[in-house]
Amino acid sequence: MATTKKLVVEVVDAKDLTPKDGHGTSSPYVVVDYYGQRRRTRTIVRDLNPVWNETLEFSLAKRPSHQVFTDVLEVDMYHDKNFGPTRRNNFLGRIRLGCDQFVGKGEEALIYYPLEKKSLFNLVQGEIGIRIYYADEMPPASKPAVAPLAPVVEEKAEDVAAEASNESQPLPETNDGSAEVKQTAEPPPPPENSPAEGPKPNEEDSPASQENATGEDQVTPESNPPPEAVKKEAEETPKLSAEEPPHNQPDGEDIVLEPGDAARSPLPEVTISRSVSGSIPETKMGGIGGPQPLRRSVSETASYTSEISDVSTIERSAFDLVEKMHYVFVRVVKARSLPTSGSPITKISLSGTMIQSKPARKTSTFEWDQTFAFLRDSPDLSSSPILEISVWDSSTGIDTSHFLGGICFDVSEIPLRDPPDSPLAPQWYRLEGGGAHHGDLMLATWTGTQADESFPDAWKTDTAGNVTARAKVYMSPKLWYLRATVIEAQDLLPPQLTAFKEASFQLKAQLGFQVQKTKSAVTRNGAPSWNEELLFVAAEPFADQLVFTLEYRTSKGPVTVGMARVPLTAIERRVDERLVASRWFGFDDPNDEKRGNRSRVHLRLCFDGGYHVMDEAAHVCSDYRPTARQLWKPAVGIVELGVISCKNLLPMKTANGKGSTDAYTVAKYGTKWVRTRTVSDSLDPKWNEQYTWKVYDPCTILTIGVFDSWGVYDIDGG
Repeated sequence: MATTKKLVVEVVDAKDLTPKDGHGTSSPYVVVDYYGQRRRTRTIVRDLNPVWNETLEFSLAKRPSHQVFTDVLEVDMYHDKNFGPTRRNNFLGRIRLGCDQFVGKGEEALIYYPLEKKSLFNLVQGEIGIRIYYADEMPPASKPAVAPLAPVVEEKAEDVAAEASNESQPLPETNDGSAEVKQTAEPPPPPENSPAEGPKPNEEDSPASQENATGEDQVTPESNPPPEAVKKEAEETPKLSAEEPPHNQPDGEDIVLEPGDAARSPLPEVTISRSVSGSIPETKMGGIGGPQPLRRSVSETASYTSEISDVSTIERSAFDLVEKMHYVFVRVVKARSLPTSGSPITKISLSGTMIQSKPARKTSTFEWDQTFAFLRDSPDLSSSPILEISVWDSSTGIDTSHFLGGICFDVSEIPLRDPPDSPLAPQWYRLEGGGAHHGDLMLATWTGTQADESFPDAWKTDTAGNVTARAKVYMSPKLWYLRATVIEAQDLLPPQLTAFKEASFQLKAQLGFQVQKTKSAVTRNGAPSWNEELLFVAAEPFADQLVFTLEYRTSKGPVTVGMARVPLTAIERRVDERLVASRWFGFDDPNDEKRGNRSRVHLRLCFDGGYHVMDEAAHVCSDYRPTARQLWKPAVGIVELGVISCKNLLPMKTANGKGSTDAYTVAKYGTKWVRTRTVSDSLDPKWNEQYTWKVYDPCTILTIGVFDSWGVYDIDGG
């Protein structure tokens, strides 16, 4: 079953909030808005340091296909007016986050954001801790037909009639939300009222006002309310406070409300029918007039796939910084009706250069599917060279191969293609000159540049067909600082020692080839204390283990007492200075892993994402961003590099009695490395390749180097 993406927001806690209830405290709750999808947490009563630990999920399908600005997640915090003498839900602060701060599942970290003001006169303080990440979501099961909803409408009609008779009797205020009224599937549009008197969605209405309005608000789609009832309903509906979050949404967008505590914060009344219960189901609001959002392409909205890993292939550029290099492309696909049972080959010749394909793969036809690129010094085709393509039977040997037929093309008549033109489809051509037997060859030929899609994988004349000469892009792995704090250990006395004899212990930690050791701790009760920090560098993906080895120091040398292994995937990530909870880890017997050991060690482990791991020299550093993606600032621009050519290179080796150089260029900026193709046997190579990088700090260095390749000779020797 296919999966879809969803945005998960974990609202953990808040600190040092502003008192708003008049008694020196507040009863906060959080409302999260993402493209019209609203979720709210439960209310924490009278607490300036509330803890929610709630998970709110948002569907990415609600995003418009085109948007002028980036995706924005808005988190608002309010004081619940149901607790305290206040008459409105007072504003406590908000934050607004862009999609560039969202990461994939597994990279999330708890981050505390300072609360911001909505206006100049708001008194706001404190911070909120949340985790935000993308996750996969299984599509929901198919819902039943609409037919079972018919009894619901009848039941609601009876409820309306029963409650209309008791309008004069107010309902008692309850917090358990025991009254249940089912929700209709297709609510009618709201009555046409003035903007000042019309019913508005208000998710912070008190339970009393929600329950008192039950009798007047519930009308089934089959029956239209009289004008008097509509007018009375509009007059009794409370107006939105200036401090409450707005609810204006574009037409066609739904708002899904999922409160955590229905008793204290009932659902807003949007349609004529509503639902009030202990476990409030989803209530959808639609049909509200508003401007239609602009459309944008899928590539612009797919930021959660391209921006989580920040890994991209060679960018499609216009090659406007380099010179165009013209090539004659020949794509040989397959042949049929050839008078041979072996594996024929094709030979392609142009302007004195001849290349040979690999042997064909025998299926119902003879298949090659290879592309060749012949470099032309200039696009001027006045000389009108001839492109010759021939098929040979090599079953009897390369030197005695049998000619099966060929085709000739006038290069001046070969069509010119330049992206974004569509690729040329291969066609069947009749082979000529092969005797009485005639076969067919499927191929396509065109004139293009290095911007052609077939260029990276094509056999090129300036690279001598070297398979290692292709242009490549490499991404450096993301590096994290792993901080291991060794606090203490317990029950470490070997059986041969007594409790009154001093023993010296040392803890060794190893991650890959990195080894760190603590100082020796002397103890008489088998509980040494170190309180030392060990620092490692770990690279994603985290497949290794952090191994701790406890050694008992003797005069004859160290003796291993136990080993503890901690998978890196189980270590918490942090992006600030908060203290991570410590844990106890038990030691295993080094001689028998199945047998346990009562000794244990007290450790505090975490990945520090607030730092940049320096993998370059400081004077040539190209990136200063911290490891955690949530702390990255927006890019300030893009740098484009056009690698054109080199002149007067030194010969680095001798080939066929003369000096030779097979040059290629490497450029590095940030985590992205690029390598041009290798131009064989040339002291004046021409590459004309173009690459781009995102720039986050202008005070960084772009490093470029030219190297000589020995790959051609390694292949020839093999």
